[in-house]
Amino acid sequence: MKSDSLTSQAAFLIIGRLFSIPIAFLVPVVLARILSLDEFGYYKQLFLIFNICLPLVDFGITNSLYYFLPTYPNIKNKIIWQSITISFCICLILLLFVFIYPEYISVFFTGKKEISNLVFYVVCFAVMWHFSNLLEVVLITEKRAFFSSVITFFSELSRSLVSVGVVFFGGRLRDLLISLCAVAFLRIGFMLYYVIKKYQPYFVFHKELVKKQILYAVPFGIAVAINGFNSNAHTYIVSILTDPASLAIFTIGCFQIPLISIAVDSVAKASIVKMSEIKVCGEANLAIARIVSSSSRKLFVVFLYIYILFYVNAKEVIYLLFTDAYAESVPVLKIFLLIVPLSSFLIQHVPRVLDDTVFILLNNCVYLIVSLISGFVFFYLFGLNGVACSFVVSQIIWKIAFYIRCKNKLSVNYNDIINYKELTKIMIFFFFGAIVAYCSKFLFVEIGYFYSILISTCSFSVYCLIGFFAANIFIFERELIIKIINLFFGSLKKVFNY
Repeated sequence: MKSDSLTSQAAFLIIGRLFSIPIAFLVPVVLARILSLDEFGYYKQLFLIFNICLPLVDFGITNSLYYFLPTYPNIKNKIIWQSITISFCICLILLLFVFIYPEYISVFFTGKKEISNLVFYVVCFAVMWHFSNLLEVVLITEKRAFFSSVITFFSELSRSLVSVGVVFFGGRLRDLLISLCAVAFLRIGFMLYYVIKKYQPYFVFHKELVKKQILYAVPFGIAVAINGFNSNAHTYIVSILTDPASLAIFTIGCFQIPLISIAVDSVAKASIVKMSEIKVCGEANLAIARIVSSSSRKLFVVFLYIYILFYVNAKEVIYLLFTDAYAESVPVLKIFLLIVPLSSFLIQHVPRVLDDTVFILLNNCVYLIVSLISGFVFFYLFGLNGVACSFVVSQIIWKIAFYIRCKNKLSVNYNDIINYKELTKIMIFFFFGAIVAYCSKFLFVEIGYFYSILISTCSFSVYCLIGFFAANIFIFERELIIKIINLFFGSLKKVFNY
């Protein structure tokens, strides 16, 4: 199933991952309830290593396919097999290093050696999981977002079910990691089956092509690795400065809402392919700016809605999902939620399309320095809440730097990239909605966490629906929702027809 529409591509990717949200969302909920604070803290330390090591796996070789396959459509098989070979060699080197020096990894990420016997398993999982992502990248560049979404759904579903199932039936962290490695190994097998069947294996590399891909991928890959560390710098600081129990409390406070990462990742992937095609066709930079502006606006409406719901019900959400043992996570959550509306601005992906990966690297390096320095300083001044504040401040500075760079590289106005007037109207609209949600919740005190969330959500949603169809500021969003609904049911119909 193919579609050239950017909205269609993004919608298929989002829908595929939306089905896995309930299970993925339940993973930290179930584990936090079954494991002790210390055990859950060790689990978070292990997956801190996973999240930081994941971007290091091939230094951006796989992600470079978003640029190279649309740019060089006549030599796809050469680029794909070249990427597989290079990635495989880098993966082997990384695994060998971790196998020989697991205690160094453990001490670096936790300040202790308690989890050194589990480090190899979690890195092995990270390596195999990222290596198998190549199939989804290839499918997206082929405009087969529907099939990519199906693979994403079953992958995330399998990963989540294994995580919950192993711990629920008495397995420990080692059993969990081994099971996840098995899931990743199956993904690799399916990826190789598809690639071998679709693209003839080609192992005669051209020096110039390899050089061009490495020169593009390595700066971007290092930038992504640094950004991965940046995204987890707050967790890293808490991990090395406190005990596992404090880390567990902090990570619950800054847990990620699955819909956010799914929407951002899906829209970004589809946007990069679309912008790359526009660049190849020689169309104006203004078209690229408008893609960013349109995508950001649509995400901003959704993310602001989510932000207000979670902020208004922060205490109820923590108590309902994770029990009052994590009461100290509530203020951390309220601070960390500011990342949600900030994530809607996808300006950091434009330099990839403009072959400006060196700037991405430099900006991410500056971001890393700022986030680490501010994180340590804010921790000693304000504790766990200070680390959360430092993360938000660093993200804002990072986004502003990309914003200025995009404006200069595209030679457009700032308002072409982010429409301030429209976003201001949207924020004013949602501000009054937040008041409605707060007031409705306080009218029904002591009725239980679930019902409190339900009442505020319903009242806020009714307010949004009325404004959504009455206010002129949501004309584009109404069209988008109708299109996504049609795509959703059309996708379901074709699934059942297969």
